[in-house]
Amino acid sequence: MSKTKKIWLGVLSFSPLVVTSAFVAVILMFYIRIIFGAIDGSLAYSDGREFVFFAVFVIIFAFLVNIAVYATLIIFTICIVKNKRIGDTAKILYLIGMYFLSTIVPIVYFFIEIAGKKDEIEVS
Repeated sequence: MSKTKKIWLGVLSFSPLVVTSAFVAVILMFYIRIIFGAIDGSLAYSDGREFVFFAVFVIIFAFLVNIAVYATLIIFTICIVKNKRIGDTAKILYLIGMYFLSTIVPIVYFFIEIAGKKDEIEVS
């Protein structure tokens, strides 16, 4: 595997974790703003534009998070299935882990199977 491909797979493996963390941070910031706005009385419910804007923003951001997660899922599924250096049991475990823990398993797979091993020439 070329060095450029390894770099792109490394970036792709961290993308679900980064966008999911950013999404959670945005949601938490909104809730903190509501809580402290209700406590100090600065929260105004006059026209509700702020909440509509936030709802639209969350829907768009959630759509982008899903695109990042599913793109990673598809690309790493193809990489796992085509990898001839790992056994069938490891492939099955990686695939099950990929579908249930899609933010962590791509990072683990990248460091163990892609970055951790040198390209070996098979001698038959």
